[in-house]
Amino acid sequence: MAMTLQKEFWESLGIPINDIIEKEKELGDKISKRLANKLTFLSEDFGPFVKEYYKVEGDTMHDLTSNLYLTSKDNFIELNALALFADKRISPDIINSTASNVLSPEIAERIVQGTVDSTALLLPLFKLNPNLLYQIYYEHLCQCKSFRRFKSNPELSSEIPFSKIDNKEIDKILKDFEKTRRRNLQRPIKAWWFDTKDGKCRIIFRREKRASSEIKLVKKTIFARKGDEKIFIFSGTGNVLEMCSREPIRTLKIAEFLINKLTGLTITYKEVLFNYKTDRLDEFMKRLLSDEIENLTLIGIKTKNVPLPNSPTLEIGCQSSITSAVNTLQQKHGLPITSNSADILNLRIQFDEREYTLRVNALGDTIELLSDNRNIPAEEKGKLGLLLEKEIGQ
Repeated sequence: MAMTLQKEFWESLGIPINDIIEKEKELGDKISKRLANKLTFLSEDFGPFVKEYYKVEGDTMHDLTSNLYLTSKDNFIELNALALFADKRISPDIINSTASNVLSPEIAERIVQGTVDSTALLLPLFKLNPNLLYQIYYEHLCQCKSFRRFKSNPELSSEIPFSKIDNKEIDKILKDFEKTRRRNLQRPIKAWWFDTKDGKCRIIFRREKRASSEIKLVKKTIFARKGDEKIFIFSGTGNVLEMCSREPIRTLKIAEFLINKLTGLTITYKEVLFNYKTDRLDEFMKRLLSDEIENLTLIGIKTKNVPLPNSPTLEIGCQSSITSAVNTLQQKHGLPITSNSADILNLRIQFDEREYTLRVNALGDTIELLSDNRNIPAEEKGKLGLLLEKEIGQ
């Protein structure tokens, strides 16, 4: 990969490639020891892959990085960039899933046996196809970020032709949005990732923060620092939007503009909160404690105003169902810790073999359930939302 293309590639992954180049010029060959320490800290499994893919020899990691520095500055800088990318601590499940499908059967077997570190697999994946890092990184972003859910008003009746557009067209629409704003409010904006998967469309872009200054080009490293990622996950019809942004009100306007350009229709997005009448949650808790809800298990609860001296806060939990323990506390010890849903602070539930934490927020005669949804795939969050709507919001 040519160095000019490599720069843009790494910048799009949030890696400050120019900083690496400047540091190499400043430190010279001393930087090789720094890289060796970094790689060793990340995973000792990097050593064999560095030997294989960069054709260098050495008994230690420092020997390998020193020899790589002497033979190819470009490859050395590339490996530095990969080390920074590996330091993002991407979920091993994401890396292993990708690697099992595209790397050799021997590597796939080692993944099953647990004899290779997923972090080190980023090097053979990159060498096989750099675009695999895009797939891994943006899947990571979609799982580790906290999303807010919105619905369109009015509802859209037909599928949006996401399959007929590409990242270039999305980028053009984003830039067209900026042109609709007053000149002093316009900001650099760039689409980094666009794909369709499982009936949904995912768009990730960056937009310069309003307080930023002296930013010449969106693709520069400084933009990645001052322009945080914004993520749209649209349903096929666009009726449901899951959004991650530190500027939700402004960013919603971009989503509405995007749908308008793709459909010709004017819609607005309204946030959907898990908001229910208290009596509905009371009924839900009764059925949950009776194990009446299929595929849903209560494994933890934290509640306040427990009927004991000084009305303490009580929390119980384990890795399996706690319904028997809660019922015993209530029936044999007179501690009805679930009798008033407004006193519940949070619930830990297991659904489809995955654990979720639901924070309970009492607002008069209504209850909000706020899901701690970090590191959970978007489609699984959606399943939980549908379950709660079905079981509580009847």
